[in-house]
Amino acid sequence: MVLSRNRLASVVIMLAVTTLGMSPFFTPAHGSVGWSSPSLIDTHAGTDLLPSALQASNGTLWVAWQSNRYGQASARTDILYKTYTNGVWSMDLNLTTSGYNSAPSLVQLSNGTILAFWVIKSGTSFLVFSGTTNGGSWSSPVQITTTVLNDTQPSAAVSGDGTIWLVWTRINSTCSSCLATKQLFYKTWKGSWSPEVQLTTDSNQNYGSSVVLTKDGLVRVTWSKGAAGSTYQLFTRTYDGVLWSSETRIVSSSSTDEHPSMIQDRNGTMWLFWGRLIVVSLLVQYYEVVGKFSYNLGGTWSSEIILTSTSTTVDSLMPSAVQSNTGVKPLWVFYSSNQNVPDYDIFAVMSTGIYPIHDMTVSRLSASNNLGKFWEYSGGLKSVGQSAIETVTVAIANIGDYVENVSVTLIATNTTLIRVGTLQSLVGPGNTMNFYFYWNTTGVRAARYGFSVSLAGVAYTFGNTGDNNYNLTNQVWILPLGDVNQDGWITIQDISVASFGYSATPGSSRWNPYADINGDGIINIVDINYIMFHYGTTS
Repeated sequence: MVLSRNRLASVVIMLAVTTLGMSPFFTPAHGSVGWSSPSLIDTHAGTDLLPSALQASNGTLWVAWQSNRYGQASARTDILYKTYTNGVWSMDLNLTTSGYNSAPSLVQLSNGTILAFWVIKSGTSFLVFSGTTNGGSWSSPVQITTTVLNDTQPSAAVSGDGTIWLVWTRINSTCSSCLATKQLFYKTWKGSWSPEVQLTTDSNQNYGSSVVLTKDGLVRVTWSKGAAGSTYQLFTRTYDGVLWSSETRIVSSSSTDEHPSMIQDRNGTMWLFWGRLIVVSLLVQYYEVVGKFSYNLGGTWSSEIILTSTSTTVDSLMPSAVQSNTGVKPLWVFYSSNQNVPDYDIFAVMSTGIYPIHDMTVSRLSASNNLGKFWEYSGGLKSVGQSAIETVTVAIANIGDYVENVSVTLIATNTTLIRVGTLQSLVGPGNTMNFYFYWNTTGVRAARYGFSVSLAGVAYTFGNTGDNNYNLTNQVWILPLGDVNQDGWITIQDISVASFGYSATPGSSRWNPYADINGDGIINIVDINYIMFHYGTTS
């Protein structure tokens, strides 16, 4: 089937059906990765486009796509999906049942909730909406973006702290005498949505983004860019939590490259798949799916590998890749193909296993004292029974496939670093172990402290070294002795409270145990003098 470049740049489709053979990809875990022949995931009359894949935490694989199956004679398009559990695909299910719906993107929150982002035509504009499910029915769509222009092709990802990143293409077609412009926008959610931010601002067409959170803590956005009517190339930018990098061209060719899908596998290897337009002649053009990989978090990339090798009448484009968490944990690449002319149907290829690998990660950190308070007096406070010891629990998960003898180091962090200690233990694959650290706060300067955890003794590949370190801020508030009201600094109010309680002992109506600095059971001149001497101390 021959399709024009402009049509394919706007119609959203995916990867093709052909014999892949065993085109080798490589991961340091076990050498080359081979690929299966394509398997047909869904076939019906109509056009199935834009698949989006998600591996749920419970082992179920999800794939959603856009289809005009129920509206071939009208403008209706739906979001359909199906799931794969224990080697069996479910029947097709409808996420939507009316209107114009396109371009799904699936993510999962830590509580198991599945979110779908997709585009709905609302009035005269296309806008991004979302819906949620916990395995039953879907919620009503919630509008996420607002514009008089057109938003399309959302891509979403969830970070380790639960932040949702949503990137999409905004099309400005209001200029009657010029081509529509396309720019990338994004926003984030952590309890509420942030204001939207424009990510690209140049005069090129910027569209078809893929967003991924990688183990080095970076947000990576990859997209297609080019002057209208020219060839389009893939570019990428990263965000380190403070600043966006400048954009870098990640694919170089003389062809049009578009609609990337970037993931990082469980061995730390980064994979990039995309569609490339192959121009045989003015009348014969088709897309094929291309891929490459990086062992060093995008520092260098492998040579390109053609994943599809079809005839010139078969399109292969717009891949959506995902890492399985079951069995030998292969990669799946879903795509749309018109091998069954005239329909575009959903197909997939599957890699050999990404197994076995080494990987440990910090899954949880918590700090508490014997009173269960967020705050801790430096050295504790005898009069209220507060110990000087903060117990810090670090949960280490073995998400690899080997028994690991892991060494865990905990450091309390502020403007200075305090080494709390190092513990070591064997942790089996699939297990989580709590490491308990006891931080003696005696003599510790009053301040708010975070914690840094580092892991050693594990034979990581480079891409998994991001799991070696874990940082949290503002976990323990060390208060100065004399901060009677626990507001973080010693003021005239603390002196006044202590003075009011002068000579008071337990049982007295004026007794305040937090003013008994030396813990001798009476508020006296020693306590008051101590508070006055440290007047102005803050934390």
